[in-house]
Amino acid sequence: MQAFDKERAYLYHVAKQHLVKSEYVYEVYNEILLAESLVLDPESQMI
Repeated sequence: MQAFDKERAYLYHVAKQHLVKSEYVYEVYNEILLAESLVLDPESQMI
């Protein structure tokens, strides 16, 4: 789960420095949260 933490920290840095539009940061952040929820959800695990 460290990868997700590092990705979120990087996006925070990008947003804080105004390197790209905030809307793009939010889109990527949402995708990261979705990916993390799929990894953590036991129902999404294939047997």
